Amino acid sequence: MLNKMAGRMPGYAKIAAVVQQHSSSAKSAIELARAAYPRGGPCAVLDLGCGEGGSRSSFLAMDPAVNWRGVDIEESPEVRARTGDFVDISTFDGVNLPYPDNSFDVIYCHQVLEHVTFPHELLAEVARTLREGGVFVGSVSYLEPYHSFSMFNFTPVGFLFAMGHAGLQTELISHCNGIHYKLLRQMLGGPNWFSRFAGWSSWWSLIDIIRVLTGSSARDANVLKVQYCSTFAFCARKPG
Repeated sequence: MLNKMAGRMPGYAKIAAVVQQHSSSAKSAIELARAAYPRGGPCAVLDLGCGEGGSRSSFLAMDPAVNWRGVDIEESPEVRARTGDFVDISTFDGVNLPYPDNSFDVIYCHQVLEHVTFPHELLAEVARTLREGGVFVGSVSYLEPYHSFSMFNFTPVGFLFAMGHAGLQTELISHCNGIHYKLLRQMLGGPNWFSRFAGWSSWWSLIDIIRVLTGSSARDANVLKVQYCSTFAFCARKPG
């Protein structure tokens, strides 16, 4: 049953190839970053659109020797919320990253691409500054209401095209939040306590029940969940 429902989704084959094949649980950007983080030595990490710089502690927990850097535009609500003197955070023009070629093992980008004016140009910069075999990991809006300085909401197929156009190979996309979660969170003013429900959605529960009753695959369940999510997490890699 789920395969028929998922099969009606435009771009089914493209999306089915990069969703989780065996688990239907939601994955966050930092979970995918943790799974993809290179082992065996200190790594250079860039948080693209770092805002307040909150990912630093997460990457330090993965690797105390990590070489973490952050970069963001000069002015945004998230940048204004930054406190303290961060010598490892740079400012850029929104397109041209101020780093040499092949600088980073990991570029992390959490809920940023929907705010970018020239996403294709910026993704080309991501590919330029990643080392061969390096990973680009994060999350991006899909069906999320307007917030901050929203410019675009990537569809899953549109995202796959943008990654390929930049020369990056998408390895995984995973649903994060359901449509209703982001609608309610915004209507309530974004309270911190509401984040505890981020991975839950009535849609996810319904799809999982149908999956169990019909013996459908996790892959087809995940294709449907990507169709009904407000944000999805991703992991892509620079060939080499």
